[in-house]
Amino acid sequence: MRNSWSTYELVETFQLAHAVSALHETGILASLERPRTVQELSQQYRTDATVLEGVLNYVAARTNLLRKVGTTFVVTRQYSSAARFLLDLYIGAYGRNAAQLPGILRRSSMAAALVDHTKYANAFQQVGDSVLGALVQIILQLKLTHVLDLGCGPASLLIALAKQDRHLIGWGVEMSPAMHRLARTRIQEAQLSKRIRIFLGDCRQLQSVVPPRAKQHVDVVVASQVANEMFAGGQATAITWLRQIRRALPGRLLLIADYYGRLGRTNATRYRETLLHDYVQLISGQGIPPSNVSLWKQVYSRSKCRLLHLIEDKTTSRFIHVLKL
Repeated sequence: MRNSWSTYELVETFQLAHAVSALHETGILASLERPRTVQELSQQYRTDATVLEGVLNYVAARTNLLRKVGTTFVVTRQYSSAARFLLDLYIGAYGRNAAQLPGILRRSSMAAALVDHTKYANAFQQVGDSVLGALVQIILQLKLTHVLDLGCGPASLLIALAKQDRHLIGWGVEMSPAMHRLARTRIQEAQLSKRIRIFLGDCRQLQSVVPPRAKQHVDVVVASQVANEMFAGGQATAITWLRQIRRALPGRLLLIADYYGRLGRTNATRYRETLLHDYVQLISGQGIPPSNVSLWKQVYSRSKCRLLHLIEDKTTSRFIHVLKL
């Protein structure tokens, strides 16, 4: 990976990103799975034909998402579910944070309110079970059948577990109303409503969000890509969060699937995707997680949680930590 971009490359990328995002958000790109003319598109989407043609020509000339075939345009295989996820998440959900960065620099407390949670939910609707990594297999191998998933998102983990284990009972906690609605819809579509229940609330207030009867039966707690949101002010919030989980569910296992932050670290440029995520974490008020296992162990130790086992992906900065609460 290159270590730096020229000013020209920066401004070109800025314009291209906005062009692609506009075509994606309006649905024009999705409609180009078959070749279509500018005139067809202009009539359907009520756009200025001259401007639209220019935008399509520019995107086709400078990205691998779109091809021009004669007088028509068609998307390529690069406009995949993974590409749509990136557009929905990093431009859709966090776009306002980037646009209003001058204000965030002066008043960082405004950052969290700028995140578009509906677009965030839409992004994760594109993602399949592959993002769950080894979590499903670990839980199945340990024969853990009563799972509480914190920040459960669209309930992908709980649904995947329930499909593979008919004894699985699951609960999820999700604070985003848009994501909560999506999770409940997916559970109903999978006909798993009798075995999976989703609570709307903040996983930092576990005692009041999860009913006592559910807490009595939980044997494992999962936090996938949740802990990284707890480091905006250093370690304090993360430590408080872990302590309240331990008080609510003492002695249970806790699986933390997360990543080591890389922004500002030596040789960080080899972790391009991680740097991008660190950056949006920063400008959206979530903070950047610790950069190595030693720093995470400090957090666990101060929370009186014991690290039992760890799995690390050396090609990225992702990990799974198995803890005893």
